[in-house]
Amino acid sequence: MKQQFLLMILGFMMAAGTVQTVRAVPAEVTACGQVLAASGEYVLANNLNCSGTGDYNGVTIIASSVTLHLAGRTVASTDCDLERNLSGIFVAGGLTDVKIDGGAVSGFNNGIVLSSSNSVVEGVTVSRACQFGIAVQGSNNVVRTNTITANGDGVALSPAVDARVASNNLSGNNRAGVVISDTSAGNIIEDNVLNNNGADSDEGYGVAIFSGSGNTVRRNAADRNDFGIRISSPGNQANNNTVSGNSQLGIWVSTGGVPASVRRNSVFGNGLSDMFDESAACGGNLWRGNRFMTDLVNGAPNGGPDLGCLR
Repeated sequence: MKQQFLLMILGFMMAAGTVQTVRAVPAEVTACGQVLAASGEYVLANNLNCSGTGDYNGVTIIASSVTLHLAGRTVASTDCDLERNLSGIFVAGGLTDVKIDGGAVSGFNNGIVLSSSNSVVEGVTVSRACQFGIAVQGSNNVVRTNTITANGDGVALSPAVDARVASNNLSGNNRAGVVISDTSAGNIIEDNVLNNNGADSDEGYGVAIFSGSGNTVRRNAADRNDFGIRISSPGNQANNNTVSGNSQLGIWVSTGGVPASVRRNSVFGNGLSDMFDESAACGGNLWRGNRFMTDLVNGAPNGGPDLGCLR
């Protein structure tokens, strides 16, 4: 009888909308070197200054299904020592479903290392890492709507499979906005702003594909870098990008990039040439539907947009 009465009261409360689901309060991250070893939701409770704190990361995640809310706060370190493991946030390999959002990471060797799979970094400002702003490994990871500036490289896919780097501001990094290496495959780089990378090094790129195949670079704005887009590994494509005002070359396919597909890009006002194919007669690369003014093939002018293999 008592149990029936309680069930009846609960039914009345639910009908009246007075029963609410109580969410667990996120656990707090309060100190440099903290390790998140259990699944769940975490929040950065205060700014962390990890300068000179030793051979460990700002925050280390070793469990799947972790969400870390930076909550508008910053994890920072002025230390750079490539002989030590110094990352602002390090996510271990073999994990899945990790999410980092909403704050800033400044300094360290690497700002964020994302070695897990099916994971997301979004809405984070990553700056002043001496090596990589965000290093992406694993598979099916997403890096979106971040501001990534003043790092060695902005985002490094090394190695990564089926990652998506989308709608980020990747500007003012010392080398590349996005660099793809270590046989990374099937990644999509789309809808990013890639400006002023490498201005002090003469080796800066909006996007550079050094190793890997099946990668797509599309709908990005790559302006005022040293080089806009470089493809140096076979089987990749660059489509529908706007590439302008780069001090050296707009879109560059090296001999190691054959075959590449370069379609429907708008490429104007670049220093040495808008379009550059290192291979004789374009070496099997497909250039179609591009808008440009100046071009080079195998080191010599190719006659502009209406002649030759660059179209």
